[in-house]
Amino acid sequence: MINILFGNGLRFIAFILMQVLVINNLGLSFYINPYLYPFLLMMLPFTIPHWLLIVIGFFTGLTVDAFCNTMGMHAAACTFMTAMRPIVLRFLTPKGSYESLDQPRVQSLGYGWFIAYTGTLTLLHHFFYFYIEVFSMDNFFLTFAKTLASAIVSTVLIFLTALIFAPGKSRG
Repeated sequence: MINILFGNGLRFIAFILMQVLVINNLGLSFYINPYLYPFLLMMLPFTIPHWLLIVIGFFTGLTVDAFCNTMGMHAAACTFMTAMRPIVLRFLTPKGSYESLDQPRVQSLGYGWFIAYTGTLTLLHHFFYFYIEVFSMDNFFLTFAKTLASAIVSTVLIFLTALIFAPGKSRG
């Protein structure tokens, strides 16, 4: 139990620092703002209580907000994403369900499922974040283009991170 908490604590620190010190400073373009840190929330165990998932999501977002001076926007987006996670999991339930699995992993659930899962949650996170950032529907399509472009790049980044840090056989 201590090893699990220690490992997740190190992962949390590494991902937050990677996000705020490296990824946020890439300056790719106006339309592309990738976020890797939601991957932390996506990889939490299937069995975690929903209330705890939402609390962890809120404090993860609040930590990023503290570094980025975004006044709660990341906290709101992460809270929304973690609230939607059980719905996404129900929608994407594989044939054998999640009973024998501890947490979402590429090697245990396959590339297709993993991309659908992370892509959906990333899109939900980004949609909420970018629309709360502009807090207007005046430039709906411009914001939607930014959301879509950022979500695609973030999903690719999350997928590559999952492959790098958890290599193994996939179900395909």
